[in-house]
Amino acid sequence: MDGSYKIQVKIGDSEFLAEGGEETVKAAFKQFLEAIKSAVPARPTAAPDAPKNESSGDDKTSLPMERAEPPDRALLEQIFSKEGDLLSLRLLPPPDRKSRQADAAILLMYGYRALLQLQEVPVTKLTEGLRRSGISVTRLDRFIGVHTSLFMKGGTRIGGRYTLNNQGVRTAETWLRSWFH
Repeated sequence: MDGSYKIQVKIGDSEFLAEGGEETVKAAFKQFLEAIKSAVPARPTAAPDAPKNESSGDDKTSLPMERAEPPDRALLEQIFSKEGDLLSLRLLPPPDRKSRQADAAILLMYGYRALLQLQEVPVTKLTEGLRRSGISVTRLDRFIGVHTSLFMKGGTRIGGRYTLNNQGVRTAETWLRSWFH
């Protein structure tokens, strides 16, 4: 039984395409997989029973990745101050954080999302909210870059808008629980 057999696979940047007898194609595919394994270094994996890292430092890898319930409204209203369509922080991130200004901007983006259902926060509202929170801001983009993995930015200059990505939402929720709960 040596009919026509075909496999086409793409793994990362590597592609495999073979057609012919079943045994020949399977053997070639096995060689392809072995070649990929030897060319790509193995990814480090944590032990299954390794404890979760819950550091208060600036290390982005120290945040738990499972999805927990969002902070309750009472906690949010304790942390955020709302004046019309503008939010500010009543409580700031811990003073020992190296990225305190950027952390505050991430928290404000989360506040706009959770309290005002505003996914895209205009740079003007974010900057004014930081100023009202007591954080001196000349250019938001100069200090928020330490958290580029947590948000997306669209638009330019005064028309810019910031949006938290899923990782940013989880991170903000973790910070709110650990810093203010």
